[in-house]
Amino acid sequence: DGRLITTATEILEGITRRVVLNLARGPLGLKVEERPPTLAELAHFDEAFLTSTTKEVLPVLRVDDTPIGAGTPGPVTRRLIDAFHHYITIYTP
Repeated sequence: DGRLITTATEILEGITRRVVLNLARGPLGLKVEERPPTLAELAHFDEAFLTSTTKEVLPVLRVDDTPIGAGTPGPVTRRLIDAFHHYITIYTP
């Protein structure tokens, strides 16, 4: 429903994460909720992804035996991947 839920505690604050959250809030117009998602919620998510310096935006397709959404990268994740690649093309020397 246009929300991105991410924990704000017990994680490393990475540059990739910060850029992705700024892109989500800005150009993509998503509402970002910084709170820990529950495992019960995760089973009902349409899509999920991880961020890291080396993997950038990495779709999560399943947790244990439970598929996330359709079990394929979702449209918001793909938009974030595209926006992140565009961002690094512009701002990386």
